[in-house]
Amino acid sequence: MPPPVRTTLALSNTEAPSAPPLPATVAPASSAPAAATTATTADAATMAATASADAATTATMADARRMGRAFVTLLNQRQTAAIAQLASMGGDERARRELLRLTESAPDFAAGFDRLPSLPIATADGFVTDFHVDLEWRGGHTRMLVRLFVVERANGFVLSGFSTTAIEER
Repeated sequence: MPPPVRTTLALSNTEAPSAPPLPATVAPASSAPAAATTATTADAATMAATASADAATTATMADARRMGRAFVTLLNQRQTAAIAQLASMGGDERARRELLRLTESAPDFAAGFDRLPSLPIATADGFVTDFHVDLEWRGGHTRMLVRLFVVERANGFVLSGFSTTAIEER
């Protein structure tokens, strides 16, 4: 079985704010010669089913942190449209709307980690991780718990949704 495919979202500081990030493609490495890699349709279907079942178990702490960094980068680049396209996966809808509003229009907005992403928790098609995000803007500051839902595609892990919950300041 070839090693799992790993990738990150292609993000840069020069990317246009309205353009959603695209996942980078990575070709899986294989040590088998080309002639030995032919398989029947049934074999291919079995391998695909096994790969999707094993997808969640291949997620590492590095994958969770990479996806967390990609999300925070979207916030800092003010890519509100790309963030809003991610599915709402529960949590506090008011906190989600506030996060989107701040990302779009808060003056001097900056986001960072208050707590790094947790160990990935396996799901049927990827993993879930959570972290605390620290949001600052001119005249304000807040923290939120963000739970990221990540799925594995042929080209690697991609963000599929998130939930947010406001963290009460003491």
